[in-house]
Amino acid sequence: MKRILWLSRHEPHENQIKELEIKFGSVKILRKSNYYSSVKEIINLMDSTNCDDIVVILPIDYLYNLVKQGVNPLVAIMRRYYNSQDKAEFSHERFVRIRDLKLENLINN
Repeated sequence: MKRILWLSRHEPHENQIKELEIKFGSVKILRKSNYYSSVKEIINLMDSTNCDDIVVILPIDYLYNLVKQGVNPLVAIMRRYYNSQDKAEFSHERFVRIRDLKLENLINN
């Protein structure tokens, strides 16, 4: 069974769980919605919970630093649409794995 750390304030959708099961087989999802002050804290959480993989919704600098530390997180790609009451809703399209991320400063200091 693959253990997946889910870092988001949102519960995983049923179709997201199904996609993870198609990709990895049996999965156990450990959801954490806390605020993390550093990437080191996230990596320590992965280690302490014995998670094999991670799904995240994080700021770009956290993603960048995770990749620099050798963690290649999964990120859900969601489609935004409006229902009949003009309320924004989201549907899951797919997961992508962040393997490389390049950040470029616009202004050199």
